[in-house]
Amino acid sequence: MHGCPAGISGKMAAFPGTRPRHAHHARMQREAFIVVTAACLSAAGAWGAEGPPVRWRPLGVLEAASADRAAVGPRVAFGPDGRLWIGPSRDMDVGDGPARVHAVTLPHGWPSEAAAWMTLTHPGADRSAGIGAAIACTARVVALGAPHAGCGHDACDAGHVLLHAPGQRGATVLAPPSAEPGAQFGAAVAAAGDLLAVGSPRADGGPDAADAGAVDVFGIAAGPDGTLHARPIARLAPPTQSTSGRFGASIATDGDRIAVGEPGAGTGTPRPGAVHVFRRHGDAWRLEVTLRASAGAVGWHGAAVALAGANLLVGAPVARPWGAGTPRVGAVEHWQLSPAGWRRVRTVAPDDAAGEGAGFGSALAILGDTAAIGSPGDDLLGEDAGAAYVCDLATGRADRLDAQRAGTGDGLGASLSFGLVPGAARERARLVLAVAGRRDPEAAPHAGAVECFTPGPLRLAGARGSRLRHLA
Repeated sequence: MHGCPAGISGKMAAFPGTRPRHAHHARMQREAFIVVTAACLSAAGAWGAEGPPVRWRPLGVLEAASADRAAVGPRVAFGPDGRLWIGPSRDMDVGDGPARVHAVTLPHGWPSEAAAWMTLTHPGADRSAGIGAAIACTARVVALGAPHAGCGHDACDAGHVLLHAPGQRGATVLAPPSAEPGAQFGAAVAAAGDLLAVGSPRADGGPDAADAGAVDVFGIAAGPDGTLHARPIARLAPPTQSTSGRFGASIATDGDRIAVGEPGAGTGTPRPGAVHVFRRHGDAWRLEVTLRASAGAVGWHGAAVALAGANLLVGAPVARPWGAGTPRVGAVEHWQLSPAGWRRVRTVAPDDAAGEGAGFGSALAILGDTAAIGSPGDDLLGEDAGAAYVCDLATGRADRLDAQRAGTGDGLGASLSFGLVPGAARERARLVLAVAGRRDPEAAPHAGAVECFTPGPLRLAGARGSRLRHLA
């Protein structure tokens, strides 16, 4: 169960110093930072020297086969039923793009057997709402963030979330508790059981704390007719509210804990970032700990988070792990809960030969002891072709996954999700990792694709090097 920020795209991304009051002015008020590239990995000093890497093989590619399914990606999330939800590709700065998301059922025989596609359209058919910018799924609810909604009601970028009950048609609109223009309610969502957490990373914390951010927590229940209702439970805020902190840019929840990324915490360029872990006490949520970046993971620490049981992953996609003067290749920290509290297990990053631009750690996912890490700016198979990595958290072994249909600018690794596809009669369910790409909004329109991988005997990238270096 994990969450990702909406809007890390391309080698140059934005960290606003002040919020533009209209989405179309987003490019005018920016403090730019460089998102990084991992072109190749070094086996020397590797994370995972204990043995051979985890082996995954390509399974197939989900592509737009008709105009109705155009522009798939860059958000993906598997539901417990094995259905894969896919958000449409769009210009994330202003939300412009298709007003629909897709749900794909993969039969056990896919890709030989055709997948079944379903489309869910925004109730107002609003192309500018940004539907599917963030997605979270449980057995009870599919939550679809639309952080740019509100422009037709004098509340541009106030945002909302669509709640869809599996098996039902249509969706219910969950409006923000207070419709603050520019707050981007729904830029990040996370769900577990009957709990839903929604990030508003550009909500103001006061006159001196623009874009400090906030997270709203809801309880989800279904009425007699199956319609979903959200009951507000709590509003979470950072311990210290600061301008451009972006608390709520990423969220992950599991059990009685919510991890919230605040990638803009601290001072300097880029901002160091932080992650705050809250724990439930009845209906109250209290701050348990604030996790700061180690020296090798300073740079938007908390831009992505993933939480499963005692394991927490934190992405820092603009970190400079190998010291001053080396490229900002990004890093990921693995934290683990012990009886003494949260402890840092390891920090991993590509070798500095990877160069600038990979965004390593821009997207994260966990299933049990298996983790996936996205690096959408990877240049090895073409500029910004992207890549993803699968890691065994117990042993530290890792493998690199390259695009099956590599292409310049595809940005593989912008979003990741593990899922179990139901098996045929007397056959076990199949574990699948879906990896979405993102396209540069300034480039020519592109239908997009979602690449799927599964555990198997095929080594994917041995000739290129497939291990991540371990900092500490």
